[in-house]
Amino acid sequence: MTRHRTKYRKAQITALSFALAFAVNTFADKNEVTGGQTIVGTPSSTTSTYYAPTFTYSTDGASAYLYVQGQDDTTDFWCSVDEIYMYQTPNTWTGLTSPYQRVRTILPDPSGDNPGYEPQPCVVGNPSYGGPAVFRSGDAFYMTVSRSADAATDFSEIHWGVSTATTRNGVSYPAGHYWKWNRLVKWTSADTRNKLTAVALTETTINGQKYYFGTLEVWTALQIGLGAIRVHAATNARGYDTVEVLNASGSWQAVNSDGTFSFTPKIIWNAAIEAQLVFDGSSFNIWASGIGAVPTNYCVECPGKQRTGFADRFVYRTIVPSTLALGTIQNVNSTLRCMPGPYDNSRIFPAYVAAGSLLYSSTDSNCSINHDSQSIIVTGLQ
Repeated sequence: MTRHRTKYRKAQITALSFALAFAVNTFADKNEVTGGQTIVGTPSSTTSTYYAPTFTYSTDGASAYLYVQGQDDTTDFWCSVDEIYMYQTPNTWTGLTSPYQRVRTILPDPSGDNPGYEPQPCVVGNPSYGGPAVFRSGDAFYMTVSRSADAATDFSEIHWGVSTATTRNGVSYPAGHYWKWNRLVKWTSADTRNKLTAVALTETTINGQKYYFGTLEVWTALQIGLGAIRVHAATNARGYDTVEVLNASGSWQAVNSDGTFSFTPKIIWNAAIEAQLVFDGSSFNIWASGIGAVPTNYCVECPGKQRTGFADRFVYRTIVPSTLALGTIQNVNSTLRCMPGPYDNSRIFPAYVAAGSLLYSSTDSNCSINHDSQSIIVTGLQ
């Protein structure tokens, strides 16, 4: 999650009972054994922070793109909002495991193409962006991001971006560089404790129809986890027509034309957050940060840090989009760093790259006084 959601998180965690139905396997299906290189950010920096990597390839396959939530400068209170940045590297083993190069800022959008999404003056009330998740469909890129009303409040709605190849001032840009934005969904619950904080999608076919299917992160007063969402693909400019969310009774229910809905989503995976969907060639997998029992032993002791078992581990499982059948929860262990991590929010935003079995993730500066000193690293899994 973002640092703007941390206060909300801690308050709500206190109200939750951690007798959550979160049965984690005692064996690890995957293990971090190589890598650990920083690919975005500077480890232990106290003036910048980067979270939430999401990965895809360029349409020609020559490059890899990484979209990251973060801040270049965390020292200015008035301008301290999270943005979305684009990074690029050659699609080679060396490129994928070396520092990525910054290309541009995606949100707030400095291009002038999206009124309401442009950079704002450095005053309180700036919108803040978080939790990007990107996928490709044909020659188009799609991205979901959460957006808060301002930097001081929790993220409350999900926005949808579309990017295709374009020419600007005589220069050609492939898909992934410039985007068009609109709101996808917003949960208008009367209970202010209810939040919809992230959506992750991928392309699939359900009952012969093309959908963008995935998860949405749901917070209520007593439960945190992942719900289900499906977006029906269309040939219009935004790429879809109807959006449906799985409701509390387990039925698909359409949201309003402006993306708003007031019904309660059904949580299909309790105590999992910050998800990404990955097709590994044979099955769809949800990769997520996990919430579970507080570990009894830590490989690093961090006095004063909160330890409730919240977002301190990586987990994944298969899902069948047509039936919502979920596979067994699998864990990620590590020979490179503490797993589970040494305190809450220390293992967040896993982005798995099936080709090469690489994992991009946010990592903490172990026991740093500045909780927000986070960068993006790459590890190799077996």
